[in-house]
Amino acid sequence: MQFSAEAAALTEVLRPWLAGPVEHVGSTSVPGLAAKSTLDMLAPVHEIASARDVIPLLQERGYIHAEHRPSTLYFYKRQRDDPGQHTHNLSLTVPGSSMWRERLAFRDALRANPELASQY
Repeated sequence: MQFSAEAAALTEVLRPWLAGPVEHVGSTSVPGLAAKSTLDMLAPVHEIASARDVIPLLQERGYIHAEHRPSTLYFYKRQRDDPGQHTHNLSLTVPGSSMWRERLAFRDALRANPELASQY
C-alpha cells in the first residue's frame, strides 16, 4: 500500500519530532471511496517551532514546503509530468489542534457512514 510505505519513510525522518503515528487522511484513506490520486497525510508533532528543523530533510526527499496555517507545517510533492498536480500532501501539526481534529473527524465520519461517503 502506498500510504504504508510513505508513512514508514516519513516516520524515520520525523522520528525526533513525532508525537504519534503518521495518519492517513483524505479521500484515499476511505475504503471504497472514489478517490483523487493525492495521498494526504497528517503527522503529529510535539511542537511546531522545533519541527521547523525538518524542513530541509523533507525537501531532500522531494517535499516542497508551503505556508498554510500558523499551527501547521505543510508540504507537498508534485507530479512529474504535471507540476500543478500534487501526489502527496503532508501536514505536521500538534495533536488536538484545529487541523488535527478536523481532518481526523472528517476521515472517521466518512469511514463510519457509507451514505455520507457516497455524498462526498
